[in-house]
Amino acid sequence: VGYDWIPYQYRKPKVAMPEYLQQLYYEALVRLPDTQCYLREFEKHEPDTAVINWFPPGSSLGMHVDKSEDERVRSLGNPIITIALGADADILIGGFFSKSELATKILMKSGDILVMHGASRMRYHSVSKIHPNTSELEKFMKSAGRISITMRRAKL
Repeated sequence: VGYDWIPYQYRKPKVAMPEYLQQLYYEALVRLPDTQCYLREFEKHEPDTAVINWFPPGSSLGMHVDKSEDERVRSLGNPIITIALGADADILIGGFFSKSELATKILMKSGDILVMHGASRMRYHSVSKIHPNTSELEKFMKSAGRISITMRRAKL
């Protein structure tokens, strides 16, 4: 929603960024240490895009850096916020310069929020494994798996 993402670029929005997703984005920022600094810095750069991904059991997402946004957005270090729903997933967070740099594995559970901002938003990261049937929420889903909602500012 918001800007339409096709690999490596954002195009004109088809569906406006819903206000409730913008509110979730700010709610995640409010919970960070030194919140007032972040809110001052990013208040003029509200999120305009949410990429919603479905990860069925057995799927993954390779090591990558999110860099399809406008260069100025990246240079400001605007936050990228991901909300996990459904199955647990192993997330790998690696280095700045290479996919082969040592990565740290994080188990992201349903309801967890991952915030990458400043320099950290340029770290390589991936979804390495989906752990089906690990969340009560999956009982209400059509099939086992994970939904991720990743919000950001794509354009200035």
